[in-house]
Amino acid sequence: MLRRETPPAHSLRPDAIRAIGAAALAAHPREACGLAWADRIETLPNAALTDDCFRLHAGDALRLERMLRGPDPPLAVWHSHSRSSHAEGMSDLDRRCAAPRGEPLHPSLLQIVADVRTGAFAGARAFAWRGGGFAEVASFASDGAVRT
Repeated sequence: MLRRETPPAHSLRPDAIRAIGAAALAAHPREACGLAWADRIETLPNAALTDDCFRLHAGDALRLERMLRGPDPPLAVWHSHSRSSHAEGMSDLDRRCAAPRGEPLHPSLLQIVADVRTGAFAGARAFAWRGGGFAEVASFASDGAVRT
């Protein structure tokens, strides 16, 4: 059944946030991306042609659509920011990619942005679609603990 509401950010356990950080560091200086559940992540290949953005492969995007209707849908799409020139949190490009034409591709998924801009995992921020735009709903420390 298709979930309609974005899950609370605190649904993501610290070990999942730490795993996002580890995957982001392993891909550094390229951006990493993937899916997250409460207790685990899946790292996906980054289809972007440049090191400073991310894009899901078409096959992964189709598989995500099937997963969202299945018994164990992910809670979030995640990606990393790996360069000091990137914004902390969701950039304008991130927002346009996640919500082309002003409508989110996956309104029921959190958007997680991992910060590895300094070459170390500095934490992550969670965003959800609220009132016509993405709003920050949580911040995570590098140990996975919720900051807000």
